Amino acid sequence: MLLRHVISYGFTDGEAVAEAVSDLCPLLVITLILNGIQPVLSGVAVGCGWQAFVAYVNVGCYYVLGISSWLLL
Repeated sequence: MLLRHVISYGFTDGEAVAEAVSDLCPLLVITLILNGIQPVLSGVAVGCGWQAFVAYVNVGCYYVLGISSWLLL
């Protein structure tokens, strides 16, 4: 995150693309953190015998929240 303005130039020479990459880095960091937490919590819930609950949460998160947030963009 600290080097987001430097790392983007490793992939492109374009100023506009490098700025876009730098602007999207905070969103990437949040996504990576949440994608690390979700499998752990799902695994814990499955281990506790809450398979049906995990299935409903996954459907709700991926389809209801994910698709509706995509439509808002």
